[in-house]
Amino acid sequence: MLVNAPLTSSLLTSNETFAAEARAEYDDSRTGPLSSPTGDFLAFLPLSTVTNSTAQIHASALNQSSAAYLPSGTPKEVQKGYHRQMKILNDKLLSDDSAILEIIWADGGMVLGLQHPFSRGSVETVSANVFDGVNADVGFLRNPLDVAILTEGVRFARKVAATSAIQELEPVEIVPGRNVTSDSDLETFIRSTAGTLYHPAGSCKLGARESGGVVDHSLRVYGIQGLRVVDASVIPLLPAAHLMTTVYAIAEKV
Repeated sequence: MLVNAPLTSSLLTSNETFAAEARAEYDDSRTGPLSSPTGDFLAFLPLSTVTNSTAQIHASALNQSSAAYLPSGTPKEVQKGYHRQMKILNDKLLSDDSAILEIIWADGGMVLGLQHPFSRGSVETVSANVFDGVNADVGFLRNPLDVAILTEGVRFARKVAATSAIQELEPVEIVPGRNVTSDSDLETFIRSTAGTLYHPAGSCKLGARESGGVVDHSLRVYGIQGLRVVDASVIPLLPAAHLMTTVYAIAEKV
């Protein structure tokens, strides 16, 4: 979601005068645009904070078959593991201490980050040659539960923009536009604009082999001696956090 903003971080790379003034201000007083980490406000919110439709979304999740929206050809072991994951994800929908959405506000943009997506993709080898590429399907928004949550997220962002504190800034919604209000129109907007938030994980997940796990509790790859995987791919379920420190912790543990 974008709103009107007189100053944006992009000016630091597109306006030489603005960039020079910002650098001078920072050098002089450690204030100004260069003192910002870009995301000025970050909030990790449970679903109940975002919407009054928590019960309806949870009911839809309970009525859904865990295998309904998995990629075609998903091995039975992986289906078994995802069935267990979905029970955890369903519980998180009702939890008040587990974030479902991250709201990032910087300049005029409000970015909605889905913290516990239900959708799943796949990564498959194409040959025995390690130098060949892979077939990768990110599976964004394959599961309609993700779209339902993000739809409520857009409506929540509008509520934030409508607060008296933000209204003092005279915001004007640019994207998707205030005329985009129905579920179907919001879904079209979400599906046409959604992308990664740099949190890829789970393609070599930790877990029991019979449940689709790739590495054991010591991050050793099943069936191969002397090989460990130590990165975000071993994380079975995305944490409601930025992944960097989580990966640091995994590396320190190993």
